[in-house]
Amino acid sequence: MRLSDRRIQLGLAAAVVAGGMALRVWAAHRAGAPSFDEAFTSLAARLPLRELPGWLGRNDSHPPLDYVLRMPVARTDSAWVLRSPSLVVSALLLIGLSGWAGRRGTVDGWLTVAVMAVSPFAVHYGAEARLYAVALALATGLLLVSVAWVEHPRPWHAVVMSGTLLLLSFTISTWPIAGVALLVLAGGRRDAVAWRWRAGCALAGLVWLPLWGLVWRDQLAANHASWIPTTGLRSVSGMAAGILTLKAWPVSGVAALVMIGIVVLVWPARREPLTRVSLISLGVAVSTITLAGIGSHVVIARAVTVAVPAAAALVAVAVHRLLAVRRPLGPAAIALVGAIMVGSLGSAWPPSDGASAQRLLARAGPGDVVATYPGWFHPLAGWRAGPASELPTVREGPDVEGFGLAGEPSGRVWVAWPDSYLFTPPTDWEPCSPLGVDGSWRLGCWTSPR
Repeated sequence: MRLSDRRIQLGLAAAVVAGGMALRVWAAHRAGAPSFDEAFTSLAARLPLRELPGWLGRNDSHPPLDYVLRMPVARTDSAWVLRSPSLVVSALLLIGLSGWAGRRGTVDGWLTVAVMAVSPFAVHYGAEARLYAVALALATGLLLVSVAWVEHPRPWHAVVMSGTLLLLSFTISTWPIAGVALLVLAGGRRDAVAWRWRAGCALAGLVWLPLWGLVWRDQLAANHASWIPTTGLRSVSGMAAGILTLKAWPVSGVAALVMIGIVVLVWPARREPLTRVSLISLGVAVSTITLAGIGSHVVIARAVTVAVPAAAALVAVAVHRLLAVRRPLGPAAIALVGAIMVGSLGSAWPPSDGASAQRLLARAGPGDVVATYPGWFHPLAGWRAGPASELPTVREGPDVEGFGLAGEPSGRVWVAWPDSYLFTPPTDWEPCSPLGVDGSWRLGCWTSPR
């Protein structure tokens, strides 16, 4: 089925882009103060460019591109400004995807745009001040150029693919998954078109290797992701179902079963370019992370960000096929997919974990020290300390890191910590305020003799 009427296409594009961006703006509003990850992004983006690679090698798992792009807005005290690059990139993604769907003129193309517009994963990470909005946009670009290459290969397809893959390699640490999927797409073909495609993949890797490969090795050795699950039923279900829901088990288990059903449903159409590219992309991503997760802490929905646009396309193809199924099976299956996604949208914009910490740390005054325990939570204190903050300037007590507020030093130290940790102040600290509680965070004030 084709949708060739231009007025219909413009109406669909306007509705999908406006609706998708409304969800993302609401997500950004609902989140409130920056989360820990967003505050981390802000502080990292404030560093001088020459210091950023080394610092990321010691403290993060991802490459520098998103931090560099966010440098112009990093020194802000507005969460909206910090999130604005993600919102702009998300808008460009939906507009570009709508343009592709308009040129394609098919129902499955427009359904792909619609799924990306309302996917809880795309909504949440499309509004967050982190690298995932850029990664989603680049992964979408790879999906579209790969489909075009399979349909009618042109020499420039490999060039665009190589450049996009290179940008992705400086955006997200799991970019090799996309590279492997692109090589699998070429299969065993030995013609010049396929070799140009493989050469484009290799070129991106060869440029990335000397520029970031050694830092990536250091990041892997540092194991910054020990909190992420390893391979298990619940973790793999949550990862595989990420396009449909961000909710935890058992909802993620049901959604994972639905995704398996979607793959089975679209399998007969696996020779169609969009379906073929999407099956390869999602299959490589889920299988690679599942295998890697046997010995590493990597099994999380964000690990397969590069395959989210492909998952959206598979959902779209499945829905399109279900539209042709006689009642009640087709409409019931579509209703189930819609209920899971729409019902999960609320989980795409929870108040951030940093909101409680910011409300508590707001009690500090001029000359006070704002700090966190454990010390690695210090970006939350850095956000409270203001746009001039970069690295922690104060280290107090056992694993307490923070920042001194402007003013004559008062000797007061305000320490915020999540209730999943037990903080015991040094014996020579004297309390200066009753314990504060906000959500899952605690706050104490002490006078330090140092």
